[in-house]
Amino acid sequence: MLTPIPMLTIKKLAQNLLIFSFGFIVIAGVTSCAPAGARALLKGERLLKEGKYAEAVAKFEEANQELPNNAKVWNHLGLGYQYAGDPKKAAQAYQQALSLDRNLAPARYNLGSLYLDQHNFSAAITELTTFTSLDSKNPDGWLKLGTAQMQLASVVSASDKNRWLDAAKKNIEVAQKLRSSAEIFNTMGLLQIQRGRPRDAVPNFTAALQ
Repeated sequence: MLTPIPMLTIKKLAQNLLIFSFGFIVIAGVTSCAPAGARALLKGERLLKEGKYAEAVAKFEEANQELPNNAKVWNHLGLGYQYAGDPKKAAQAYQQALSLDRNLAPARYNLGSLYLDQHNFSAAITELTTFTSLDSKNPDGWLKLGTAQMQLASVVSASDKNRWLDAAKKNIEVAQKLRSSAEIFNTMGLLQIQRGRPRDAVPNFTAALQ
């Protein structure tokens, strides 16, 4: 049985991913993009934050037509497809982004998150491991990687279970060092339950509530 993954609302999660990925566009210089593509991209972001996923996809597709070789635009198009409920197209868009820029950290994170949602834990671990090597100071990546490893531990053989749980614990501890949050403490509590250590889980759940 899979351990429940702590979830945010889709709208809030979408906003978190956008804030994260948008920074890379600013760094790259969105003003250097073709005006029509830049305007469509920004409108798509606003619509996605408002939960208007189909309209956001239309704007991201418009931006993609103007900027077909921009990896960051493909990443945003992937976000649009993901939250519009089309994971197949989302994965294809993220993969296209990475074919244009294999070191685009947001696309690694977003593709890994998509794989995790689909219970493709091995693929999620691969993408999220790469992400943590590209952005080692971001606690979200370590937490997501630890969560994927914890989930994989629940479906592998008994002989492999502890290895994956130990790896998950190390990565969630990295996230805890980088940021103190209810979600991180709650995930560590769930991990301790899965390890058969309910007493170690209690302080984490208490910290999460506080």
